[in-house]
Amino acid sequence: MKRTYRLKSLPMVPDPSGDAKKFSYDMNAVRDHDMNIGAAKFLLCPAWIPSFFMSLMAVALVSALAYGLLVIGMKVDLGAGSAGTIFVLTAVALFFLLWVVLGVPAVTRRLKHDFVMRERGKGIWKVVDEGEWDHFCRMRKLEEERLKREEEFRKARRE
Repeated sequence: MKRTYRLKSLPMVPDPSGDAKKFSYDMNAVRDHDMNIGAAKFLLCPAWIPSFFMSLMAVALVSALAYGLLVIGMKVDLGAGSAGTIFVLTAVALFFLLWVVLGVPAVTRRLKHDFVMRERGKGIWKVVDEGEWDHFCRMRKLEEERLKREEEFRKARRE
């Protein structure tokens, strides 16, 4: 299984206004990237580890609450017969499902960011998929128009 991702990267730079909390994008330094990811690289990514623990904590909490509700609230005997086995298998299946659902986007995002860091060097990079680039540019344009209107409004109030 080999998958190719097409993405663009651009550096995040401090805002020209000098506000330390704000940042801007250098739209002149945009670069295109083509990234190939194989199954081995995907499965060996370290981003699976936080997803593992988040899934484990979520499923443990839900399973403990469900166990308490079944045993104490509904007086179900999970120790005898197949009810306990079904409960444990359901919890394990839910864990693996949640691990994959949380892990795949995290691993993909991490591999994209690491790929851009290898190609462009250290820095703060915004990584945008090729399909989302038009939406990103449209949002940037809307933001610039809004800031321009706000500045005009402030100037009009001062006068």
